[in-house]
Amino acid sequence: MSQSQHETAHFSKNWQQQLAEAFTNIEDLCRYLDLNPADLSVSTLAQQNFALRVPLSFAACMEKGNPHDPLLRQVLPIKDELLLYPDYNNDPVGDLPAATQTGVLHKYQGRVLLINTGSCAINCRYCFRRNFPYADLQLGKQQEQAVIQSIQNDTSIHEVILSGGDPLLLSDARLTRLIEQINQIDHIKR
Repeated sequence: MSQSQHETAHFSKNWQQQLAEAFTNIEDLCRYLDLNPADLSVSTLAQQNFALRVPLSFAACMEKGNPHDPLLRQVLPIKDELLLYPDYNNDPVGDLPAATQTGVLHKYQGRVLLINTGSCAINCRYCFRRNFPYADLQLGKQQEQAVIQSIQNDTSIHEVILSGGDPLLLSDARLTRLIEQINQIDHIKR
């Protein structure tokens, strides 16, 4: 099967299948882009610290043979990621102190952010939540009702932001249920 036929077959799949087939290692992505990993400052250690995830549909937008392609630079794990900086912080936007309960960040008056998933379709190297402890603080189905109830009980909350990761990676059923539950809270502005 030619590369063009492979891409056509890939694009005919649903988004979940496309994500399941995403590039997850440097060598495969470089092979697809006609690049030699040895010519780049790639780092398998940086990839181990924060996984590579690039769907073919995104990689197809990159210019083949161009190691400076901006879309490639967005996702390529490089050695510079391993450098330590004295002012660097694993929580650059202050999420951890704002975690009021599992899956809920309450940084600003009247607004809560729900951490619904720890996944994104593409892992961008500049992600400010790359070190976020999703295993401990992600809103699971089990905590969902308690969180909705706490939002219902706190009339000072007027805005609910679904976040993560990318909340659009939730199943349609779960996303619909969550939106419907939030929509039933009278003090949430629409």
